[in-house]
Amino acid sequence: MNTKKIYITDKDLNNFKTIGQGTDGKVFKYNNDLLIKIYLEHLYNEQELKKILDSEDKIFSKNQLVIKNDIARINYIMNEFNEEIKIRTNDAIERAIEKQIMIKKTNLPCGIVYLNNKFAGCQIKKSNGIQIHKLTGMPMVYKLKIIKNLLSCIQELLNNNVYHIDLNNSPYVQNKIIENGNEKFINGHSHILVEPFNLKTNIIDLDGKSTIYTETYNNALYHKSIESLSILLCEFLFKINPEIKEIDEIEYELINMGINNDLANKLANGSFNGIKDIKKELKL
Repeated sequence: MNTKKIYITDKDLNNFKTIGQGTDGKVFKYNNDLLIKIYLEHLYNEQELKKILDSEDKIFSKNQLVIKNDIARINYIMNEFNEEIKIRTNDAIERAIEKQIMIKKTNLPCGIVYLNNKFAGCQIKKSNGIQIHKLTGMPMVYKLKIIKNLLSCIQELLNNNVYHIDLNNSPYVQNKIIENGNEKFINGHSHILVEPFNLKTNIIDLDGKSTIYTETYNNALYHKSIESLSILLCEFLFKINPEIKEIDEIEYELINMGINNDLANKLANGSFNGIKDIKKELKL
C-alpha cells in the first residue's frame, strides 16, 4: 500500500496556522482540506516534555522522571503468535490507514508526516460541523436524529475493531498545556462534529489516545466505547454530566425526567449491550 507522505521543515511549520494542541500532539492547518498533527516529542525538548505530558505518559525510575520512548501516539494492537502486541507509531498509522478501505462514514488518519526528514506525525482530513455539545439546547426530535446518524458511524467503527473510547470529550472541560514554557489552560472540544443542515456526524480524534485499533474483536474495548457513548447521551440528550455525579444520582435525575427505569439504569451505568440495544431503548 502506498502511504501518502508529507515532508516539511521547521520553517514550513512556523508558517502553518495552529488549530489546536492536546497532550499528545499539536495540529496545524496544511491546506483547506488537510490538517497535520505533529507529536509533541518532535516539537519540544525533553525538559519541556516533562511539563507537558500527563502522568500516564510518564514512568518513574530511581526517583527520576523518565519519558517513555515507546509512547504509542496511535494505539494499534496486532495479534502475533496469539499475543497482543502494540506496534510503533509509524507502523500503527499505516495499519490505521488500511482500515479506511472498509470504513466509509468516518475519516481515519490518511498519511504520515516527516519533519526535517524524520517521522513526526500524521495527516488528517479536515472534518466540518458544529461541536455536538453546542447543540444540547436543540429540540429532542432534532437531537435524536443526530444520535441516529452518530450510532451508524460508531457501529461501522466497532464492526472494524476501531474503538473510540472518548466519545464524550467536552468543550466545557479545560486542559492544561505548556506553551512557550508557560502553563496555559484551554477548552477541550467535542469529538463529534455535526453538519447542521443534513445532521451528518463526523467523529474526530481518531489519531491519538482516544482511539484504539485492533486486529480482532476486543470485548473490554467495545464496552469502554459504549460507556463513553453513554456519557455523551446523558450530556447531549438530557443535560446531565455523569462525570461529576454518582451513578444513583444520575439514575434518579433521569427517572424524574420521565425516563423509564431500564433506560435510566443503562444510561447511568453505561451498561447497554451494544448499538442495537441503544437504538431499541431510544426507539430509533
